[in-house]
Amino acid sequence: MEKYFNSLNDKDVNAHDFFADKIDQYILRTDLTPADINHIRKYNTEFIENKSEINKNTIFLFDEKNGVKYWRFWNHYTCYRPSKQKFESCNVLTEFGINGENKITSIKEIKIQNLKYTKNRID
Repeated sequence: MEKYFNSLNDKDVNAHDFFADKIDQYILRTDLTPADINHIRKYNTEFIENKSEINKNTIFLFDEKNGVKYWRFWNHYTCYRPSKQKFESCNVLTEFGINGENKITSIKEIKIQNLKYTKNRID
């Protein structure tokens, strides 16, 4: 999960390195492939200068279905939003679905707290 978050600013990362061949959900989009994720990341112009920090003390196994384990954790997220000309900062309860091959099958934002917009980055 950390390697995935650390790769968010790299437009050349291949989603096949992280994702299963079929992705049930990627944030708000459903039924995708790694090629779709590559396209989304390559052409993202709204959420840039991403930084995520997983609160490791909050990681827990939420569910397991059809060989996929669903892990939830709190993540502190910051990015720059050109459309707002501001930095966004928030805490996100995130869920990762991970299959038996350690590939991501889904990423969901379950809950967002403390959403702030500022002229300067708040880490």
